[in-house]
Amino acid sequence: MVGRFETRDVALAAFLVSLGIGAWLHWSITDPSFDQTEAQSEWDHVLAFSALVLGLTVGAAALGRTLSQTVAVRRLALTLLATGVLAAVTNVVEDGFSVEAAFLAFVLLTGIQLVALVALAVALGISVRGPRRLLALAPPGERDGGDRLCACRGADPPSHLVLGCGLPTGDSSG
Repeated sequence: MVGRFETRDVALAAFLVSLGIGAWLHWSITDPSFDQTEAQSEWDHVLAFSALVLGLTVGAAALGRTLSQTVAVRRLALTLLATGVLAAVTNVVEDGFSVEAAFLAFVLLTGIQLVALVALAVALGISVRGPRRLLALAPPGERDGGDRLCACRGADPPSHLVLGCGLPTGDSSG
């Protein structure tokens, strides 16, 4: 059991990666504008995006808990679950009820998720042995799909904002 892939491990990893790639492909194919649109505030879009955020974090937490039962992995999984639920609710408040100030909370929560996903990958890389260690790359890999989705929704991806590469530079020569 230590060195072998189990069906549920591979299924969870495939779920995460396909969810991230699916989100990226959807927005790449539909080619939305970078301006906020009326459709972005429609309830079906709001709830679908919130479900995606929640699905990505729940899937990453489930994969982490499946691969390892260490204290670090349990705490990181709990962090992912809590921030995923809060981010999904914050997205509903922001886009569904048009409370623009909630976007900053969403960015903060997504930044915490990004750090937790990277920490989860490191914790799994340390605690999991054998070929199952490769599955530790799935949680941070799906984050890229989520970042692409946020970028296509008309905003800098939250991880870019948190890391500082999406902030204005002061250059107004535009």
